[in-house]
Amino acid sequence: PLRLGKSDVLPLSAIILGTCGLMALDEDIRDSVQDSGSNSWDEIFSFSKQFGDGRVTVPIAGIFYLAGEIFHDEKSRDTGISALESFIFSEIICQTLKVLAGRSRPYRGEGSGKFYGPTFDNAKLSLPSGHATVAFSLASVIASEYDSLLVDISAYTIASLTALSRVYHDKHWTSDVALGAIIGTLVGRAVVYQNKKENTENTGIFPWARARESGFEVGFAQKF
Repeated sequence: PLRLGKSDVLPLSAIILGTCGLMALDEDIRDSVQDSGSNSWDEIFSFSKQFGDGRVTVPIAGIFYLAGEIFHDEKSRDTGISALESFIFSEIICQTLKVLAGRSRPYRGEGSGKFYGPTFDNAKLSLPSGHATVAFSLASVIASEYDSLLVDISAYTIASLTALSRVYHDKHWTSDVALGAIIGTLVGRAVVYQNKKENTENTGIFPWARARESGFEVGFAQKF
């Protein structure tokens, strides 16, 4: 957030408005998801949610780094460093928003519009989803470092399943995981671009702004 620039105001506003708009659908989506439970989904989501846990993502970052050191693979080493940095920065942003918003989790049965304001009560730290934030920060780093469609699909599919597991397990509203996914993706991509020093002059957090300034036309529209 400290690196926000003028070019970030419009997309940031769109993200905030989009999240607020999605909140209007949260309860309907929750009802539909809770009615669609099955043993197969239980197994899939029980496994995928692990990728949003720091106790899993940090070791994954460590594995990339160690592999890079052992096999003299600079890309693998850079991926490990960026993944760890992304985890730290995205978690700081996520946890700060959680505490400030104080949104009630869906399993409390208080509705999607219940906000308590600043609090450290875990049952009231719904917005945004920490698991979704962490999973997408890792996925975005890997996808940005390895320019491969297969890698992109694999990384973001796992991250998406992680995010969906939080709604399925009634821990978060859909808007929670959507915002978490956006935060994780933006932070992960911004960290990679910053580490590659594609542009040291632009101070915005949105990757496409730095890419455009540096003449390296890369952005979400081209990436996805």
